[in-house]
Amino acid sequence: MLQYFKERFVMLALLISAAGIAILYLLSQQQPRGHYGFKRRYKAFPVPTLQVPLGYNSYYLAGADSNSVLLGNVLAPLHAIQINLQTPDTVHIRISADTSFQAVKSRLTLLGSRFLMTDPQLHTVWAGSTQTWKCRKVTFKPGSPLTLDEYLPVSTSAVLFRAVQNQQFVIGLHKQGKQPLIFPSFLRKRGDPLFSSDGTMLYDQRTGRFAYVYFYQNQFTISDSILRHARSYPTLDTNGHALVQARWIKSSRALKLSSAPVMINRLAALSAERLFIYSKIHADNDDPRRKDSHTAIDVYSATSGKYQHSFYLSDPGGTSIRGILVHENQLIILYERTLAVFSLPKT
Repeated sequence: MLQYFKERFVMLALLISAAGIAILYLLSQQQPRGHYGFKRRYKAFPVPTLQVPLGYNSYYLAGADSNSVLLGNVLAPLHAIQINLQTPDTVHIRISADTSFQAVKSRLTLLGSRFLMTDPQLHTVWAGSTQTWKCRKVTFKPGSPLTLDEYLPVSTSAVLFRAVQNQQFVIGLHKQGKQPLIFPSFLRKRGDPLFSSDGTMLYDQRTGRFAYVYFYQNQFTISDSILRHARSYPTLDTNGHALVQARWIKSSRALKLSSAPVMINRLAALSAERLFIYSKIHADNDDPRRKDSHTAIDVYSATSGKYQHSFYLSDPGGTSIRGILVHENQLIILYERTLAVFSLPKT
């Protein structure tokens, strides 16, 4: 009889343990996906000062000055629009180039009173003045072993670039008339060497500061314009390893994603003192009612890398953010077919 009760007691204990595990599992499944055990310090919403309908979704942010923002057009490389930051006045600009101009992956960048048209796949740069909007080709010696992916102009005669070398991303510096310099250890690989190091290149003209914000890692790196004194800092969430799975396809000699990656930092903008990151990760204290209508922007110090605060941005008409630019105390947001300007506190 005693043995019978012992067996019953053990069976009951096992059933209770199994039930407890099942309950914990169900509770864990009910937790919102994308929460990584951190909280944000929210400040008041920035105040919108201007909204301009664009009509098309082919524009991108090319730069800004004290009076206006410049938008390039991926479908028409030699066409741009200039929008006043105080009024919705819009000027259409037709850029003229010499007969050498070609476009595969060209991009327009504003540098004060100068502008550049860059195309990394063609190893070419065209430079000109905003007074005439005429540009001419600037000679760059191609680095034959490199497959250039992106150019980031720092002046009319120098560009930072990202390239693919040995099946991984590398960062480098290319000056006019010289061979490119490559910094193979600048980017940090956590997992797959190519996809884990994918991210956004940013440059601030005022301070000469360069930033690289990883898409799939909770990290960003800041250095000077010639890639010295680089330091890496963590973002808020705790996802330290890039959740990207890739495999090498021999037949096509290319890397393919085996599953959809978890994106952490979608977009970013760099100002003189601050780094703004549009994070895709939900914090434990995010308002679930704003999940589909607002975007969280995290602000970090561009000098110390420390997290400062966050704020929400409303998404007009349910459209998501496609571009972020910060000029002085103005936050410029490009949505699908709308440009919005927000006023930011100075600190």
